[in-house]
Amino acid sequence: MILHLDMTDYDLFDFAAKKVSGKRRQGHSFFVFSFTGSTHVGFSPTTKEFDKYPSTTNQNRYLNTLFYSDYSVGHLIGTAKKDGWFNDTIFIFMADHVVGSLNGSDNSGVEERFKIPFVIYAPKILKPQKIDYVVSQADLIPTIYHLMGVGKPFSALGTNALDKDANHFALINDGTDIIFVKNNDYIKHNRSMVTGTSLDRNSNEFKQMQETLLSLDKALTSLLRNNKWCKE
Repeated sequence: MILHLDMTDYDLFDFAAKKVSGKRRQGHSFFVFSFTGSTHVGFSPTTKEFDKYPSTTNQNRYLNTLFYSDYSVGHLIGTAKKDGWFNDTIFIFMADHVVGSLNGSDNSGVEERFKIPFVIYAPKILKPQKIDYVVSQADLIPTIYHLMGVGKPFSALGTNALDKDANHFALINDGTDIIFVKNNDYIKHNRSMVTGTSLDRNSNEFKQMQETLLSLDKALTSLLRNNKWCKE
């Protein structure tokens, strides 16, 4: 079930929770993807209850939508507990991008511009832990497959985010540039030349990261253009 409707966060989560509760009453398993938008740029007002700050700046309006979104997530979790599907459900919260500069500062660093939340919430299933290595949105599907115990082969750029021994990295599109992030270092490339890096350009690490970045980009482009991403 994929939910991407023209709804505010509360309405979307309420709709999703009711659908799930209905499926559970029928004895079915479920997988739901919901794309929310209340905290997206525009920051439309909701109700006075969530106007914690004067709506005079983008930053204040954004913070107000966070209060509203938090309340909406709380409603989802509360419904799951009330209707009996909280204990055996895995909730994953992930952003598609950062909000950008709200206070006029120049957030030009790679970490500031591309660091997003990736939270797995299942207190009855998983032990608490904090991951301090690089993971990305590309790791979402492999992580879900791992959590669900799916053993069949699949195609993905990323790896299981919970596997500490995996080769973790992030590949980012930044306009016409591509960025490769690994071990707290990065290299940015426009496919003709390096446009930014945290490494010494004469080091072996720099050369290896540049080679890996261009190889990944070429492989992904070739696989997608020739429709060979997945074996039939």
